[in-house]
Amino acid sequence: MDEIWHGPVEDDFDAHEVVGRRTQFVGAVWDVRSDDVLISDHSVTRDLVVHPGAVGIIALDEHDRLLLIRQ
Repeated sequence: MDEIWHGPVEDDFDAHEVVGRRTQFVGAVWDVRSDDVLISDHSVTRDLVVHPGAVGIIALDEHDRLLLIRQ
């Protein structure tokens, strides 16, 4: 990674319409699904790992760099 982010990390609470949903994998501990979401009149696909007791977000930028936040 060439640069280190020093700015604030903030949540974006704008609700986006889910226009499609597909289950990609069903497992004993977690499932994987893909949601098609409308953002600014563009459809994007968000892949989610669904787990009954955890939350995790993997954010990739346009250079496929990963942002990982430990809580």
